[in-house]
Amino acid sequence: MDVTIKGLNSVRARLVPGLYRPVLEQMFTFIAHTGETVAKNNAPRDTGALKRSIHSNATDTSARIYSNLGYAVPVEFGRRKGARMPPPRALRGWARRHGMPESAAFGIAKNIQKRGIKGRFFMKKAAEAIMFKMPFQIKLAEKRIAKRFSSGRY
Repeated sequence: MDVTIKGLNSVRARLVPGLYRPVLEQMFTFIAHTGETVAKNNAPRDTGALKRSIHSNATDTSARIYSNLGYAVPVEFGRRKGARMPPPRALRGWARRHGMPESAAFGIAKNIQKRGIKGRFFMKKAAEAIMFKMPFQIKLAEKRIAKRFSSGRY
């Protein structure tokens, strides 16, 4: 049995990166913006520095949501009890802003070491929001690519 598909070479020739890359970049930009917004809305606020440190970027192949603050990871995941004590100097400002003397920072750090702290999972909530929206975004991108393909505009 021989099967011949006529026109397949012309279809392959039209499947160029210019067809799908702009659509995928649009999709990943939407996803990055969604994740950044959810992460910022769920980030705990004291000074607002953590919220301001959350950024996103997107390309035609990926989206990234991140924070460049060193304490973002312990805030996200928390600290287990018995783990190493956080540096007291990092807690001086927090103590002062909450009406305590800066000298209380050592006691707070020891207490965190003894009891641990719960994670706030602001980035996990962003990932969950992305996973919820992704199937629809993929179908939308598929339709946009098909429309571009059939119109020949790309």
